[in-house]
Amino acid sequence: MKKISLLLITIFSINLSAQNYWWGTYNTATADVEGISADATGFAFGYTAGAGNLFSSTGVGIGTMDIEGIELDFTTYSFALGYAFNDISEGSLILGFDYSQSEVQNPFGGANISDSATEPFIGYGLMNGEDADYVVSFQDGILGASVFYNTSENLAFKFGLTTNEDGSGIQIGLAYRF
Repeated sequence: MKKISLLLITIFSINLSAQNYWWGTYNTATADVEGISADATGFAFGYTAGAGNLFSSTGVGIGTMDIEGIELDFTTYSFALGYAFNDISEGSLILGFDYSQSEVQNPFGGANISDSATEPFIGYGLMNGEDADYVVSFQDGILGASVFYNTSENLAFKFGLTTNEDGSGIQIGLAYRF
């Protein structure tokens, strides 16, 4: 219930003149942590918006990961809220926090394995509805970027990239801009 409340508060607090995107993506990622390799694929759906001095993004994802030949299903949820020091439509430094939660199928049966974290982030974003809107951020050793390339008044392509010392991930999808 807390997650739904945060999402609704964010959506309704954003100005109607904001750049708002409902999006869906196909995601793929690879990692190698201490000699153990993992590959993941899945889909994510979410909402990203920027208006004045406010940036927010939320998303849910589902997918499958392969860890050394063992396939496991997973789910993810994330919510980010940031303060832009200038109007984000002109480009601005952003400081904020990101809450993320994940759950992975237990390969041995029993209860699934869950984890959650709240981390601060720093970034830069430009969201004005012209050509491409983007946010680049850094948090807890992870560099991430999301780009919405506007192809028409309401349609955009969404590209995303995340990387850290252990691996990287790519997102490709479509977004509805309003």
